[in-house]
Amino acid sequence: NLKATEPQLLSTILFWVSFVASALACAMGTMTSISPTSISREGKGLQNILSLPFPISKLISAKMLHAMLYSVISSALIFVLLIVVALIAKLPISFLDYLLIFVNFWWNSLVLAFIIHLIDMFIDICHPKLTWENPTAVFKQNLMAVVAMFLSWGIIGLIVVAVIFVLPHGLLPFLIYNVVLTIIAIPLWILFQKFAKKRLENLY
Repeated sequence: NLKATEPQLLSTILFWVSFVASALACAMGTMTSISPTSISREGKGLQNILSLPFPISKLISAKMLHAMLYSVISSALIFVLLIVVALIAKLPISFLDYLLIFVNFWWNSLVLAFIIHLIDMFIDICHPKLTWENPTAVFKQNLMAVVAMFLSWGIIGLIVVAVIFVLPHGLLPFLIYNVVLTIIAIPLWILFQKFAKKRLENLY
């Protein structure tokens, strides 16, 4: 009976519900091979794209938005599942707890996915596979795409381990953890855009 559960234990349970759900949503949204092949998919046409009169930063932003779209869809699917489970279970928790679960779930799943997509795109820009005849070769014969995928899984695994053994378990600490992730993500994105611009300009 959750109503009779100690507040601290209840907060821990709700933390794990929101964290596991957000980690699952993140994993689903980053397993599409969209970001690890974001540049490679353009193939020989990349030179034509780079010759167009618009900033390279817009190309990079468009690639990130494309990758994040799948993460948003994955998060939405998992969130709907969470709502269904909560309605069926009739959880006796406060509006504040529901709000914290909502904020933590979306914030964590999307900011973590953003960082993973960023790393995937970084690897692809460093080692793009631009020479191919069949588009499927970008996915099936691109070693760096496989490396990026396993690296993403490794990052999720490390975060899960850190959450289990290091971070305090509760909805408010989870919120602080998401703030820290965001603070990390913002300068990474700025640095990545500068690097990507120089790298793409020097490809040809």
